[in-house]
This record gives sequence, C-alpha cells and structure tokens, in this order.
Amino acid sequence: MTPEQCTWTDNQWAEHLQCLPTDVPRFRNFVRENYFIAILGKQNSDKKYIEIGRLQTAPSGAKRYTPIVSTKPRIATLDEMVDEANNKLIPSLCLSDLVAKCNRVPAKVLQMLHIEKQKYKPRERIMDMETLMAQAQRLQNNVAQAQEHLAKTVVRGIADNGACVVDMTGKYDMLNITIRPDVLDGGVNAVVNAVMNAYKDAKKKADDTIDQVMSVATEGVPLPQ
Repeated sequence: MTPEQCTWTDNQWAEHLQCLPTDVPRFRNFVRENYFIAILGKQNSDKKYIEIGRLQTAPSGAKRYTPIVSTKPRIATLDEMVDEANNKLIPSLCLSDLVAKCNRVPAKVLQMLHIEKQKYKPRERIMDMETLMAQAQRLQNNVAQAQEHLAKTVVRGIADNGACVVDMTGKYDMLNITIRPDVLDGGVNAVVNAVMNAYKDAKKKADDTIDQVMSVATEGVPLPQ
C-alpha cells in the first residue's frame, strides 16, 4: 500500500476493494498470514530486488514458500527499494480470479501489503539467495523426514468406552476399525455414530501428533515473517 493508504480506514479500503467494511479485517489478516514481501540482495553486491511470495501450509502442517513476483536486480539504496515497493509494485498487484474466488477475497487484496522503512536494516534483513536456498533445502529435508515418521506413527481413536476403535497413521491413513459386537445389535445408526466418534477421536490425535512433529521439523529454520 502507498503511504497514503496506510492511514485509510476500513470504510476507505472497503470502497477500494468493493466489499463491506466488516470484511476488511479478514482480508488484512489473509494478506498478513499468507503473503510475504522482502528486499533481497546477493552477497558482495550492491544490487537489490523486491520479492513477493506466498507462504502455504499443507494439511500435514508442512510450510512451503513460493515466490510469485520478483523485480529485476538493480543498484539502489534501501530507501529507494522500499519506495519502489510501496508506490509502484504493490499498487499494481492483483490475484488471479481463480485464487481470489477460492479464498473469498477481492483480487486487489494484495495491495494491502506494505514495507515499513524502520523495520529494515540492511545487515539484518537483506538475505542473499544462497542463504535463502540453503534454508529452503534444509526445511524440505526436515519435512520429508517428518512425513516418513508420520507414515509409521499410529494413533488410536476410541468411542463410547470401546464401542468402536479406529487405528490411523499420522498421515490419516485408516489401518483398522473394530466394532464391539453389541453395537451391531443397535442397528445402522448406532454403528455409524460409533465409527464417526472413533474417527473424530483418531483424527484429533493425528492432528496433535502432526503439529508436534512438524514443530520439531521446522524448529531453527527461519520462515518469512
């Protein structure tokens, strides 16, 4: 967003995005949680460029950063790059119709991105591509190992004091369903309810396991903020 837009109210953004003012906070959170903008540069070089990427989280909890827009490297000061990002690049951004519809956001929502000058210090925030790629490779290797671990991990969901037991891997693969004989006497509805309750319990345990494993896999690997 431009410096002028930084002071906009929700009503002004609603007019710009053609939406209801009550929807603006959700759109703002969508941008903050899913998109990342940075000024990058190579080591031993005065050339810098702007990159905008998307940080996606898979159902397993794995995070993946995908660049979507990059400017050509050029020699410029940090302030010049920040001004270019806020006043030229960001105001021209638009999501594709498909992405906007799938996420229920306006196409212009990326125009809510902004870089604040005071948050950027060249030695601390400008990251060379070699470092970025090394971190991405490290994260990818950690996640691959975590996925293998989850595939071998088994959780058990139990419903109604053992009326039904569901065994599931950490990747949601069903291994076994055991139904107590007396439940079968209760008819189809009793069986369905028991299986559903056991499945929900197993899935919750799988979700918790995935969160723990992926937290360890990504620990110490810087992610876009």
